[in-house]
Amino acid sequence: MTMSVAHAVPEKPVAPRDGGQQLPAYAVNGELVHYNFQWSDDNSDKNSMARWSTPNTIEGGPRGLHHNGAYVDRAQNWSIWGNPRATPDGRTLRLDGSNQYVSVPLTLHDDQSFTVSSWVQLTQTGKSYSVIAQDGSRVSGFYLKVNPDGRPVFGMPRGDSENAGWDTANGPDLVAQANPGAMKPNWTHLTGVYDAQAAEVRLYVNGVLTGRAPHTSTWQAGGEIELGRDMWAGKPGDYLPGGMADVRIWQRALPDIEAANVAIPDGQVRDDHCSLGNSLHVGGPKVKALTAKALTSSIADSRFAALSAWGYGPVALAKIDDEGDQRTATRRRTPGRRPGPP
Repeated sequence: MTMSVAHAVPEKPVAPRDGGQQLPAYAVNGELVHYNFQWSDDNSDKNSMARWSTPNTIEGGPRGLHHNGAYVDRAQNWSIWGNPRATPDGRTLRLDGSNQYVSVPLTLHDDQSFTVSSWVQLTQTGKSYSVIAQDGSRVSGFYLKVNPDGRPVFGMPRGDSENAGWDTANGPDLVAQANPGAMKPNWTHLTGVYDAQAAEVRLYVNGVLTGRAPHTSTWQAGGEIELGRDMWAGKPGDYLPGGMADVRIWQRALPDIEAANVAIPDGQVRDDHCSLGNSLHVGGPKVKALTAKALTSSIADSRFAALSAWGYGPVALAKIDDEGDQRTATRRRTPGRRPGPP
């Protein structure tokens, strides 16, 4: 995974909010956090937590702080999307489900549009586990979490009270569990969106929209972002047992196509564009036309075309058509047999 530092490219500063914390001054297209944990220490020294400048921190936007032994592991998240080259030297935030979490010195305007996403892998089920949340006084302002049945949910309470009621978008499939003996451990990508203009919450699982619900009762949770825990009845809880990778946060609502795109690791995108670029140079007219279009379209569309190059998808079918056209043209150019006796 490739680090994308949130404040690296100057754009319009985010205005401070009265009574709240000012967000990073220069967000990249609304993205405030992108933690891939590449610069955090691995499990060779769990007490070190980070190999760069400040102890116990992670980088990729505001410097998050590890708590109670949370650490970053050289995990097998290279298996995400089944491509070892997509996440070289991949690293994963590891949490024990007891009291470990990461706090992010950032307060989202959760009464305005925002998006949170992460790859998730559980080591157990049976309880509620929080992936990303933001503390209020009594409850979190939003929760991206896993229910006791192992299914994901993105929800927002209608007020800062455990009795306020909830608006939730649910996922139908189980979040992947870690299997240490598996050659390709499974991961699940979760994205939660609050769209203020549409007045709704949405949940995407592996880039696919799986649930939506109206949300019209807004309020501002004034606490920090928490990775791996949330707040209920004024107390922290729902500590996540498992791994998180490629945590991203935006102060805007991602539309469907972008939510699909963020479920694709940067390395995978590069590999697929390389495959398309090769087809663009060596393919026939139909392959060239298709790959040229894919390379200028969305990431999700271009990746679909690239993956299909190995099966019977758009690129493969275009190749078959080009080969058929070539055979037809060759037969037309080949002189036929002269009429006469056998």
